[in-house]
Amino acid sequence: MARQFPFPPPLGRRAARPWPLTKSDLLAWFQKLLPVEVFQAALQQAQVRENNRVYNSAVVVWLMICQRWQAQGTLESAVLELLGGLPGSFWPQPGKRLEPAAEEGGRRLSQETGAYHKARQALSLPVVEPCCDHAFQQ
Repeated sequence: MARQFPFPPPLGRRAARPWPLTKSDLLAWFQKLLPVEVFQAALQQAQVRENNRVYNSAVVVWLMICQRWQAQGTLESAVLELLGGLPGSFWPQPGKRLEPAAEEGGRRLSQETGAYHKARQALSLPVVEPCCDHAFQQ
């Protein structure tokens, strides 16, 4: 019988996942460990402004986790996760790009991966470090 893990294995392993953790479970776990308020405090402390962007720090970190969670995690699969819908709590003050995308028949967000790629590259270490510290202290 396979051993049941309450959390994912180290990042280097991409084997079949023997634990009963679904993506919705992982999302709930992520939001419990790193609520958007933690990201907002880290942004304020690092004096970084994100100006209601679609790919804010919380979204980028979550998509990177999703990308890693999948056996064949690609930039495209991460963007599709975003387009599939994330809880509104990721955007405390949604900007003008998000509001029409949330409406039925509204203008959709692009499936292109360029914006996500740029957001990953621009992810600020002074923002991510305090968030990771917070998660590890939980």
